[in-house]
Amino acid sequence: MTNPQPHNFMALNNQNITSLSQGQQSQEAQPDLSNQQSQGNQQTHGNPQKQGNQRQGNEHNYFDYSGDQERTHGDHLAAAGDYRDAIKTLREKNKNLTHRDWKVPENRATVVLPSRVKIITFNVNGVPEEAKDYNAKELDTFLSNPPQDPSKPPRRLFLLEGLSPEYVAVFGSHFPIDPTFFMQHQRTALWEGRHRAGNTPMLASLKDPETSFMIEYSELLYFIDTPQIRSLRNPNDNRHINLSRKPKISTDLDQVGIMHRKASFWSQKIKGSAEGTEGWDVLIVVDPPLPTRLEGGREKTVILVGTSKHADEVPLATELYQGGYIDFIPYTSLAEAKTAEAPKRKCMLDDLCFYWKTCHTQIKNFRENPLFASIFLQKIIASNYMTLVGYLEANLSELETAIILSEIKERKKHQALDVTEKWSILQSWSHRFPEYCGMIDDLLEWHSIPKLPPNIKDAWENCEKDFKDIQRRLSNLRSRTQLLSESFVGLATMAGIQESLDEAKGVKVLTFLGFFFLPLSLISALFTLPDEYGLGKGRFWLYAAIAFPTAAVITCVATTLVFGWRANFGKQYYRR
Repeated sequence: MTNPQPHNFMALNNQNITSLSQGQQSQEAQPDLSNQQSQGNQQTHGNPQKQGNQRQGNEHNYFDYSGDQERTHGDHLAAAGDYRDAIKTLREKNKNLTHRDWKVPENRATVVLPSRVKIITFNVNGVPEEAKDYNAKELDTFLSNPPQDPSKPPRRLFLLEGLSPEYVAVFGSHFPIDPTFFMQHQRTALWEGRHRAGNTPMLASLKDPETSFMIEYSELLYFIDTPQIRSLRNPNDNRHINLSRKPKISTDLDQVGIMHRKASFWSQKIKGSAEGTEGWDVLIVVDPPLPTRLEGGREKTVILVGTSKHADEVPLATELYQGGYIDFIPYTSLAEAKTAEAPKRKCMLDDLCFYWKTCHTQIKNFRENPLFASIFLQKIIASNYMTLVGYLEANLSELETAIILSEIKERKKHQALDVTEKWSILQSWSHRFPEYCGMIDDLLEWHSIPKLPPNIKDAWENCEKDFKDIQRRLSNLRSRTQLLSESFVGLATMAGIQESLDEAKGVKVLTFLGFFFLPLSLISALFTLPDEYGLGKGRFWLYAAIAFPTAAVITCVATTLVFGWRANFGKQYYRR
């Protein structure tokens, strides 16, 4: 988890960011895309096939990124308006804002990805109202209206799925949000080695997790239809889906993809006119789900297949690995658990709304703190991490079984090559463990900051113990990986030695053949000088009488020396 911004980042720049409506008045020539896009999102979210078709064919879902404009104006983050102008101004202070994500395929660089917004309002007792959907224009109108009672500041949770530039412009124009918050969530590359990139972390002294943080996690997807190309992405956010190589023992593990996910949190506290009254606004940005499409009467998941140069949408039959994450609600009885509803696990936004609607009574502490709004988010992410841990344990167990079943035999071909292939598979997992452990370490570093009430230390709301258990499990898996790597190195050495011995035995056979033919060649050369000893001549019998016995004697002497020495050496060795 990283912390994209300090608490009061835009104190000096907020005067330059006025309401979005003023910015839209200066952009009269700009078409109103927000309402069209939101209506399209609302209509196609329930029908994924239309969503995919609209994304390809609707000309209003595209911006002009020609030339170097997309690298300088910030239009890859926000729509036209004051917030984009602020991003352009801040480019000189933070170069990360300059370039869009270079991992986005070039043929999809202008595609505006779908977004949704739901707003949940809490009363003074922390009870949430029904979540409501807003398009960009309605959201701007909602934020432009001040609270009806200034003495009772609101407590509002904004859930944003995806980063459509229209929604980013609205939130950025009404809240003092550092554009780095949106930029870091938008990035899809796990590491960036390009000059025209930008994902450099900020200084630790600028971190304020009470105000803003980002959590990275993984979601596992089981491919019923095995993809032919291993470079896969989510079409709705361009995040990578990793298909690692596995030992050919279990076919199920070989068809699991690890989807990279992010969730970002931003908050601000609001003081009321009455003394002691305080509210808050929280913005949680989550990733959109994979789109779906009807193919042959069957719903299939649309996967982006290709490279950073070109990628196409391909429908594949998929489902969540082992059914998705496990429910984390502490039910008081079995009867309550049997009657309680279960989350759909289709997308993070709907699952958050589900838990806030049905399980908000589970949260009994620190409702006056904005971090109150992140508890269900953290629980879902922790449960997804447990699914990942179980999958990693299964893969390491498969590799350990591969070592146990490996036998080094004489005259067995490609032994070292087989062991090297399994070692290479292990290395493909080894380099990911520091990444997973680093994500959990960042989470625990944030939890170590003493800002939560002490009465929740041992309560269910405290997610720190969940992530500590995940950290312990990942550390154990990392240690197992190091031991497995050493075992594979030893096994590969043994296989290489055996192959060398097999090759030496082959050379020994040729050597014995040489013992037989060398005397023949030598004697033949001696008798080729005079003509009377040649083949068919009168004295050829003399050549045969001398050459063949000589070859037999030399072969016997050599055999006695080689095998007699080895037997004598073996007896002396075992006597020791």
